[in-house]
Amino acid sequence: MVDAGGQVAGKVGATTGGNIWFYSPGGVVIAPGAVMTAGNFVFARGDALVDLDFVDAASPLSILRGASNALIQIDTLTSATSASINAAGELVLSASSGDLSATTALAAGGATISAAAGSVTLGEVTAGGVASVTATGGSVIVSALNGIAGVLATATADVSVTNTSVSSVTGDIVLTAGASA
Repeated sequence: MVDAGGQVAGKVGATTGGNIWFYSPGGVVIAPGAVMTAGNFVFARGDALVDLDFVDAASPLSILRGASNALIQIDTLTSATSASINAAGELVLSASSGDLSATTALAAGGATISAAAGSVTLGEVTAGGVASVTATGGSVIVSALNGIAGVLATATADVSVTNTSVSSVTGDIVLTAGASA
C-alpha cells in the first residue's frame, strides 16, 4: 500500500493550545482555508520514523528531524496559510494575506516560503535545492538561510539574516530589498 499523504482541509485543534504534529511518508498538504488552532504545529515527511523511538524520546522533535526529509514547524496558522510537503521532500509554505512566521523549514528538495501581503519571519530555512523566501508586502527576517542549489530572499522592505548564516554550495546567493526609508 502506498501512502498518498495527509491532507488537512477542515478544522483541527482546540482553543486550549497544545501541539499538533503530522507525519506522513507521502507528504502533507494544508489546504488554504483550513482552520487549525493549537500552540504549535509540526508537519513532516519521511520514511525513517520509528514509533517507539518517537514516543519515548526526551526530545521528540530531534527524532522527527532525523527521520524526516522535510519538516515545517510553525506556531500560528491562519486561514490564509497554506503548506505542503510532497513525496520528494519539496516544501511550500505561504500566506495569501498577513504575516507569516515559522520556526523551522527543512526540505530535501526546494523550499519556497512567501507572504503575498505581509512580512516573513523565520528561524531556520535549509533546503537541498533552492531556498526561496519572498515577502511582497513587507520584510524578510531569517536567522539561518541555506540552500544547496541557491538562496533567494526578496522583500519590498528589508531583508535581514540575523545570525549571518547564508550558504549555497552550487547556486547563487541573491538578497534583494526595497529602497530604505
